[in-house]
Amino acid sequence: TVIAELEAQGYLDDLAFARSWIAARAGSRAYGIGRIRMELRRKGVPAAVVDQAVQEAAGADPDLGAAEERSARALVERRLPAYRRLAPEQRARRIAALLSRRGFARSTIVRALRTIGGTTQVESFDEN
Repeated sequence: TVIAELEAQGYLDDLAFARSWIAARAGSRAYGIGRIRMELRRKGVPAAVVDQAVQEAAGADPDLGAAEERSARALVERRLPAYRRLAPEQRARRIAALLSRRGFARSTIVRALRTIGGTTQVESFDEN
């Protein structure tokens, strides 16, 4: 078949596509690895291939977690002025929800909440 021939020639390679997608999206966008995984799955990349590509990216770039955290903090800093008038707990909930929708891990969200100050906000998020 045509698809088998394209795969044999290296034109259709889910793993190469996933690697490329992760490299392009991980550092340059305000998205967490969870969101990137979801995007790849929506594009039809098998879960096992996505997992392998993420593991390879984390192994090849030990700074991937730090890059994700920097992206989360940058997003918080960019959006924080819009939430300044809210009560601290409501602000923390909204920021946590934003980061969660963007695919950031819970641990990254907690660290980002700590950057805006106050342990009360983090504790209320941890309880939920």
